[in-house]
Amino acid sequence: MPKSPKTLAPEIMIGVSATVIALASLLLSVWQGLEARHHDRLSVLPRLTFKNAFATGEPHTGITLANKGVGPAIVQKFAIFVDGKPVESDDFAGWLNALSQLGINETWADFHYFGNGDALSAGETVFILVIAPNEQTPANRRRLENATRRLRIVIVYTSVYGQQFTEEYPGKE
Repeated sequence: MPKSPKTLAPEIMIGVSATVIALASLLLSVWQGLEARHHDRLSVLPRLTFKNAFATGEPHTGITLANKGVGPAIVQKFAIFVDGKPVESDDFAGWLNALSQLGINETWADFHYFGNGDALSAGETVFILVIAPNEQTPANRRRLENATRRLRIVIVYTSVYGQQFTEEYPGKE
């Protein structure tokens, strides 16, 4: 008499199916959590960019810094260099020292200094070093443009999740 193929009991088939479905659900949940975490980090990513504004007709002449990202940039370090040498200072006096080394009279220049922990909101633009509005002359424009060729600024900043980034002026060409 031929043997009939063995079949699994319905209880075993149901148990194996439930286990496979549970494992697939677990894997899908883990994957979805990782994707959500990645999305959350991207949704608050800052992106700082420097811009030169030395062309005639610009409303402000000098260097601006904008946060073109979608989250705040939290400044960790703001460093100024003149002729490749760091300008020592942890406050706005660093700008005064840098302006003196660059031969710029601080009475016609406006500047912005970032301290550790200062933030730049998404979409915000600040004037890093510009000619004061009432001092916009062709001579001051030339002086500032020539002086900025000797200037380097480094900003190290983080996102709210602690991801670290660096932006430099002038940018890497």
